[in-house]
Amino acid sequence: MKILIADDHAAMKLLVKKILATEYPSGLIEEVKNGLELVTKARSDHWDLVISDISMPVMTGLEALEEIRKHSLRVPVIILSSHHEEQYVQHALRAGASAYVHKHRIHEDLSATIRRVLTPPSGNGTPK
Repeated sequence: MKILIADDHAAMKLLVKKILATEYPSGLIEEVKNGLELVTKARSDHWDLVISDISMPVMTGLEALEEIRKHSLRVPVIILSSHHEEQYVQHALRAGASAYVHKHRIHEDLSATIRRVLTPPSGNGTPK
């Protein structure tokens, strides 16, 4: 499992890495500190998951997400944000985010959100 974390706050990256280490102890985790670095790194290698802050210098997480999708990269992207307003959630989802996690709920929601976005859809909807 290769996971790319984009956040300009070292403490938040450390927290995300701690949560990921519990869920994916053998995962390869790399970090970037702004949206431009995120786009560059996302395009340079195959990633199983990207976790990105919404607010970063140089290029925001949403701008980076739009660039990633513009280049047809289908990696699942979870947006992290301290913004609670629904407009941020909707903007992120319209831009191509796989999910949106509020930072104040990261302990409760991040692991379950990762499992949800990484689980492939189940078949064609017919019971087995």
